[in-house]
Amino acid sequence: ENMTIYVSDGDLLMGNQGEAVRHPPVYPENSVYWMNDREFELMEARTINPLKVGQKEREELKKIAEIWKGKTLLDKCYSEFPDDITRARKTLVFSVSLEKNAQGHNCMDYAKVLKLGYNGIKAQIEESRKNLNPLDSSYSHQIEFLDAAAIICDAAVMFSNRFAALMLKKAEKERNAEIKQELLALSAISAKVPANPASTFHEAVQAVYFAHLINLIETNAYSMSFGRLDQYLYPYYIDDIKNNRITNEKAQEILNCFWIKINDLMHVDDSESVYFHGGHPFGEHITVGGMNADGEDCVNELSYMCLDAHAAVQLQQPDFSMRFHKNTPHEFKRRVAEVIRMGLGLPQVFNDEVIIDALTRDGIPLCEARDYTPTGCVEYSTCNSWIRAPGGWFNLPKVLELCLHEGKCALTGIQVSKKIKPAGEFSSFEELFATYKEVMAEMIALHVRWCNIIDDVHMRSMPQTSVSLFTGDCIDKAKDVIEGGARYNFTSPLMVGIANITDSLSFIKKAVFERKLLSLSQLVRALDANFEGYDDILLMINNFKERYGNDLDEPDALACDIANTFCDEFEKYQNTRGGKFRVGFWSVTANFNLGMNTAASADGRKKGEQLSDSLSPNAGKDISGLTASLRSVAKHPHKRASNGTVLNRHISPEDVKDGPRLEKLVDLTDGFFELGGSNIGYNIVSVETLKDAKIHPEKHADLMVKVAGYAAYFTELGDGCQDDIIARTEHHLQ
Repeated sequence: ENMTIYVSDGDLLMGNQGEAVRHPPVYPENSVYWMNDREFELMEARTINPLKVGQKEREELKKIAEIWKGKTLLDKCYSEFPDDITRARKTLVFSVSLEKNAQGHNCMDYAKVLKLGYNGIKAQIEESRKNLNPLDSSYSHQIEFLDAAAIICDAAVMFSNRFAALMLKKAEKERNAEIKQELLALSAISAKVPANPASTFHEAVQAVYFAHLINLIETNAYSMSFGRLDQYLYPYYIDDIKNNRITNEKAQEILNCFWIKINDLMHVDDSESVYFHGGHPFGEHITVGGMNADGEDCVNELSYMCLDAHAAVQLQQPDFSMRFHKNTPHEFKRRVAEVIRMGLGLPQVFNDEVIIDALTRDGIPLCEARDYTPTGCVEYSTCNSWIRAPGGWFNLPKVLELCLHEGKCALTGIQVSKKIKPAGEFSSFEELFATYKEVMAEMIALHVRWCNIIDDVHMRSMPQTSVSLFTGDCIDKAKDVIEGGARYNFTSPLMVGIANITDSLSFIKKAVFERKLLSLSQLVRALDANFEGYDDILLMINNFKERYGNDLDEPDALACDIANTFCDEFEKYQNTRGGKFRVGFWSVTANFNLGMNTAASADGRKKGEQLSDSLSPNAGKDISGLTASLRSVAKHPHKRASNGTVLNRHISPEDVKDGPRLEKLVDLTDGFFELGGSNIGYNIVSVETLKDAKIHPEKHADLMVKVAGYAAYFTELGDGCQDDIIARTEHHLQ
């Protein structure tokens, strides 16, 4: 009833998050520790995700912080962490698992709001209420959930009706007849949807945006996915076209406006979170292509129109993905390659055969698995799943640091793991590697407890009722998603630093134990000195060639062994909702924050430098060519990583400038998928352009790059992230 609303002139879609475009709201119930003058100054001065905070807002926020201090989600989580978890969290063995924001990273059934509207959903709620058993011990709680869900439905209708009134008022003042008619049409649309079922393409797009916006306003969660937009909007588009209610040009204009409108929305990132979300990603994922429930290709006209919208708008949101399978039309793949060639960092491409197999291994029926969509960056979800992602980033190189320092963090001296014997007493690589796996298992057990404590706090204090409306089977169970209302429940921890740990262990195995070029104690001393005074050892490491990413059997097998161990350990446990822990192999920009808190490593990385990017080899170390790097990455157990993988490859624009070379990009993607790879994304930009953009950002304000599973403006990334992208190996299509 009271939230500020507005509609920009010329906008074909209604709905706003803040009081102006890209004015993110604040959620003090989540965290307030950043609401002070020092943090405000840092927020405005930082190069990563800067935000301006007006003086009036600063004073208001400081007053709000006093009210909420000690009562936030963050406070509640940390008050319940035992000492062993706090030590591991403080030293960044693992980091950030929804301790200070609502859970998101999910795909919602927006087709439901198109078919039923919020009034129809409310009728479902009332039907569920009738089916409850008053003698059930959960009855009171179930009633509370359904009451809350009904309030959400009523509020959604009130919200859209306010826009109907606003557009009517604007129309009354408008003198231009054409604009007046447009305003009246918008008023009629918001008076109808999302309260009631949609009948036209414009109504359907508006209803989806309203439902999405309401979920964001209610939760402040990252990575709410729009899902398979080309599938659930297609019936409305084709019906309008057949009945001459809309032209293709008008439908494309509405779709383009939708693409633009998504970029209105933002989060406030504090000084820690900013390192995990460099470039203001919001994770609003749209997926097109793929197969239907019967396994048949379902690319349609709207799939191409979504590609055209992305090519026309050229903004960082939405996260945009293609689903390929063996029967995807070559014409569609070619159009995808043309859009990739534009150098927007997106779309990225997913392999249906591998991913659907991974989801069925998780217990999702085949027909539902075929309807999966990436959400957030790359997490595989369905509308009936609550995937609880991210389940925290796990620092693989930090585990080796503990092993080499008797279980202590080398930077702080904090005892994190069990007591381990001095590094010089390891008699073989096999003994060291076995110890590494034991400590990894110990830290993963802490990680699981950490995640489950956070989930328990969320369950008690941070329900997501609006999201529950669009997640099966929450209404039927009368249970919120955070309590296990979804049909399938997962928690999804993420593996970071696979290239660092593989190259480090590979060097130790060869140089220390097999070739005996130095002792493990000598290496540890060099690491502790950050290689200062140990130039000979650093040179030895930098000249070491037997690295992950060059299609070499030994290092690649070592990488797969580590990844499989990571999967094995997490698969032993259940989450608070009775579901499994299922892993992902991707880092977003967590590799920077984790790297800042990790000592020098035996792959030549210095203290505080970023860890490797997702599944990508160490930057500049995959020297055997593009296909060799793809073959290395494809060896990983992709079907076990059912919370997604990320592989970013950097290709020179010259290599895709004509038709035959563009065909090679299609063939390259197909070949990687045939080898078992699950995801690939391309940066099509020259190193020279990136270097110039760092020096002259004012000349490259629209330069987009793929950071991890998302794209961002290069100039909005911090120095470390920019340097990492510049350092990535620039490959060529021979």
